[in-house]
Amino acid sequence: MSWTCTKGETFEPLNRGIYADIHSVEIDAEDPNRVYATTGRGFYYSESAGESWRHVNGFSRSYTVPLLVQPGAIYTAAAAGPPPTWSMGSVGADALMFRSHDRGRSFEPLTLTEGGASPMRAMVMRCGLIRPAATETSSRCSLTVRSFE
Repeated sequence: MSWTCTKGETFEPLNRGIYADIHSVEIDAEDPNRVYATTGRGFYYSESAGESWRHVNGFSRSYTVPLLVQPGAIYTAAAAGPPPTWSMGSVGADALMFRSHDRGRSFEPLTLTEGGASPMRAMVMRCGLIRPAATETSSRCSLTVRSFE
């Protein structure tokens, strides 16, 4: 991963201290020095525009892919291992969705059913917001998670 301030004439590396298998990168809209990344070894964040990175511990799964950064919350999904393991055994990807309310410093599994977080056989590869048509009674948006097996 690299960036340029010279319209592509030169590039500076931004991958010091982060696992090389980078899947998604997002810049915090409220603080452009704060950058988030999902990798094959978990979630990372930078408070220095990518010059240095911090690995976030505490995930029960390590292979993170999607990334959705919203004011007040960050969402990602993590599988127990990389894609070649997803078709093995009865648990498949053994994936969970996670949410952070502290700008990526810690995450908690999303509870999708009553009784706690339930691992999914399929892995979530993308997540996003669905914005309903604005009406007099509805102008909210919601997070929708879709799983395909």
